[in-house]
Amino acid sequence: MDYLIAATPRVGSNLFCSLLMGTKRLGEPREYLCPTEFGEFRARIERDPRLFSEYFEHCRESFSTGGVFGYKAHLAQLEAAVRMGFDVGRHFPDRVVHMTRSDVTAQAISHVRALQTGAWISKKPERAEPRFDPELIHAAIRLVVDENQAWEAFFRRNEIEPLRVGYEALCADFTGTLRGVLAFLDVDPDSVDLGRVVASTQSYFSKQRDGLSADWRERYGAWLRDRAVARRSPGFMANAAPARDLTAALGA
Repeated sequence: MDYLIAATPRVGSNLFCSLLMGTKRLGEPREYLCPTEFGEFRARIERDPRLFSEYFEHCRESFSTGGVFGYKAHLAQLEAAVRMGFDVGRHFPDRVVHMTRSDVTAQAISHVRALQTGAWISKKPERAEPRFDPELIHAAIRLVVDENQAWEAFFRRNEIEPLRVGYEALCADFTGTLRGVLAFLDVDPDSVDLGRVVASTQSYFSKQRDGLSADWRERYGAWLRDRAVARRSPGFMANAAPARDLTAALGA
């Protein structure tokens, strides 16, 4: 059985996938559709996209556990993989888990900070100083909203009913959330030492708690209020396009 973790940036998917790997029952769900994961296949795929299916089968054979194979993807990665030769009819997963985050502002702030510093998990050192930029945060919010809407349209178009996992619910109850995911993927939760899995994973991941995100949220709120007053339009966010492309603006 194959399963997909459908995600957007900064929804806790690295933590979530580490929990799944820790069960030793659900394969190694990584971003196999991302070019940085292609390894020795990258040059060959670039020359001949038809080899993408060969690469994907290699991943399935190498990183499955007991016939279960999982992978994580953003929608743009899935769409790019299709253009490169990913056979949706042959390789699309049996189950889909959709990860979201209710606090979109916090998600956007985390995304901008990670892009600026290169620290995608809390254990990694920041390679550059983060800088407050309300326009980038604003663009990141729109990116998250647009991607979530695109995933929902994708699910409707393909008649998929995913299991929905929220970042906040995951952090509030790691064990309960993991039990639900295991059951959804036809693995008996009682066959896994969930306490061990959660404890070992939590020891590696931790939240950034230096107060910077809270400061940015407050300053972003003030920027929004000033902008709304200047434009004399309380509903401007619903109609505004992103101020500028997030990735291009950061040079990422």
